[in-house]
Formats: sequence, structure tokens, C-alpha cells
Amino acid sequence: MVSAKLQFSAKQILIHWIQSRVPLERVVAGVFKDSAMGSSERRELQSRLYTWSRYWPLFSSTFDEREIDSPKGTQALVNRIEETWAWGPERWDRLHSKMRPTFADDPRRHLAVVHGANTDILSQLSEPDLLPFHDYLHASLREAPLTIRCRDLETSEALRELYPQLEFTPGAYSPLCLKTSARWAATQSPEYLEGRFEIQDESSQMVSLFCEVQPGMKILDLCAGAGGKTLHLANLLSGKGEIHAWDPSHKKLQELQKRARRWGYTNIQTLGESPRTAEAYDLVLVDAPCSSLGTLRRRPQLLASTSRQDFVRLAGLQRELIEQGLRLVNPSGLVVYATCSVLVSENFGQVKNRARDPLAHSPVLSAFLRTLQDSPSAKISTIPPEDFGVNAAQMSSHDTFSGDGFFVTRLTTK
Repeated sequence: MVSAKLQFSAKQILIHWIQSRVPLERVVAGVFKDSAMGSSERRELQSRLYTWSRYWPLFSSTFDEREIDSPKGTQALVNRIEETWAWGPERWDRLHSKMRPTFADDPRRHLAVVHGANTDILSQLSEPDLLPFHDYLHASLREAPLTIRCRDLETSEALRELYPQLEFTPGAYSPLCLKTSARWAATQSPEYLEGRFEIQDESSQMVSLFCEVQPGMKILDLCAGAGGKTLHLANLLSGKGEIHAWDPSHKKLQELQKRARRWGYTNIQTLGESPRTAEAYDLVLVDAPCSSLGTLRRRPQLLASTSRQDFVRLAGLQRELIEQGLRLVNPSGLVVYATCSVLVSENFGQVKNRARDPLAHSPVLSAFLRTLQDSPSAKISTIPPEDFGVNAAQMSSHDTFSGDGFFVTRLTTK
């Protein structure tokens, strides 16, 4: 497919995204499902689209978004796509740096005008949060690397030998993590189909490591989704123990079952109903539904679409899941509460008055926590100094760590 056709597809996708306001990844997936594009063309188009969406406030600055349904507005959008088709991040950065107002003069207006954060998100930020959030938004303008979690160290070494052109680099802290900025149809590779690796962000991998899993445990993954962390926990169990996985989406649980079969795990059981038996588990992982504002590198549209109603609904659900986890864990067990958010209201604000267990201090986690404590952009959630790295940790993209924004803490029934 020639560049002109890619441009045409990009125009159609962006126009539909702006008009429908559904997540960009859903629009892209729908187009790809019915398209005859090759894998390299898909990767090129996807990269362009996500660059545009990250820089959306700049991209939309030359036309009135409210008029996008009119012929004039649509043509303005088309012209902007054609003008910026060949731009890379450096070109966008130069334009980004020229925008006003500056952060120092008016932080909240800068976050709204330059980065596209809506007023409902800004209302969640206290004054000390503004600069770390600004730094995080700048880090989120960069495309996320493709990050995988390998089955074992042998697989990690084998992949680096098999695919030297991908120039894999190890994760900063997760031992089985590899990253590449190259384009790779990972899910079509023989190694993926054989269950030798999963695509999983390094922050997500770190949440499972914070669980300090021991072989023989009985574990509940209370919001399992499609099972990225469930599979990691099963890997950490080394086949000794059992995992129950529940999620309100039966479709996601079906995907989890398929992935578990690919990995050959027989100790994962998906639950048709939310568990009720008290004190049944040694560990309950509550990877709670949240605003997902820690994933802006892949979902930049959340800055504009997340509403006050979303925060209210999610806060109630998060509290409910924490209480459920504490009922289901046995008296000597732990509840690990995690979100892919960077907001205090969803993170430390939900657990500050609860009994918490000191976070693990294995060599891997200890080194990770030291780096977090030295990184301003890791403290967006304003965890109190006496708790940061002891009872709770906040991860986010910054100069020395390219993972998503994640919060994790460990709760006890005491």
C-alpha cells in the first residue's frame, strides 16, 4: 500500500475517532479487522495515528473541533493530516515548546491548553501534584516501547539471539522483561504462539513481583481481565499452588483461558461468579478498575474524555473491591491493591486509613524502590514520605524508567 492510501486510512480513522469519541485503539482495531493491509503498513499507520493523538492539542489547533461535522471542518482536518503526515516527534516537540501559556506562568491553563487535560481531571490535582503531572505528561508524549515478559531467562536469551535486529534491551527491574522500539509482529511469532512470552508493560510486571508469591499459595485475582498478571502469578508459583481468576467480563475470562492453555498452565481456574467464601485465600490481587491515566502513551485521548462521573463511579467500585478482598483473604494473608492510575484519589487516598504491610525488599524490589524515591515524576500520587517505598509505591514513565503509571500497596486484615 502506497503512502497516499495510508494517508486516506488515517484520515478516515481520525475523523471517526473525533466524531465518535470512542477509544482510538477500538477504532484502529475495527479498521484493521476489515483491512487487507500488511503488517508493516499497519505498524506504520498505527505509529502515525498515536503520534497525532498524543499531540492532539497541537494537531487540532488550526481548526475548530466543534465544526468537524461540517464540510469546512472536515476539510480543515484533512489538510492538517496531510501537512503533518511526515512529522516525527522532534518536529512536534519544537511546535509543542512554542505553545503558550507557559507552565510557570499558569500551570493549570498550560495543562489544559498545551496537553489537553480537561477540567474534571485538573480538579483531581492539588497544587503539589501539578509539576509532577506536567513532567509525566511530557514523558507520555514518547511512544511506548514494545515490552514483553518471558517465560524464563533461557527464553529471554534465546529471543535476543533469534531477533538481533530488534535490539532488545532488558527491563530496568523485572528480570524477565525485554523491550524494543523496533516494529515487530510479536503475536504472530512462533515463540508467542508456543507460550514463551507475553506482551506486558514492565510496571504491570512489577505489580506481580510486589505480591511476593510463594509456591503453594492459594491466590485470587479479583479483577483478572484477560489475565496478564494472572499468567505472571502462575509463572511465579512454578506450578505449585492454585489461582482463581474472576472478572465481570466473561469475554475477557475466555481470553484468559485461551492464554493459559497456550502457556500450559493447569492451576488457573476462572470463576463464573464473584467469590464469597471468607478467609479463603493467602493472597488477593485487586488490580482495580480505574481512570487508566497511567497509560497515556497508548491512550492519550483519556486526558480529554475522562469525566467527573467516571471518578465518582470508579471510587465507589475501588472501595467495594478493597473491602471484598479483605473479606476473602485469610488472617495471615495479604491484599495487593493496584491501579494503572497516577491520581491520589484512586491510589493512596483509597488506602491511607487502612492497615498496610511493608512492601517487599527483595534485591530487585529494593533497587526499584530506591530509584523511585529519587524520581520526582514517580511521586505524582503524593504518597507521604514516610509511606513512599515502605507501604506504597507509585511508578510512572520518567528518564530512567519507561513503564506505565502504576500504584501498588499491600493491605492486611489487622
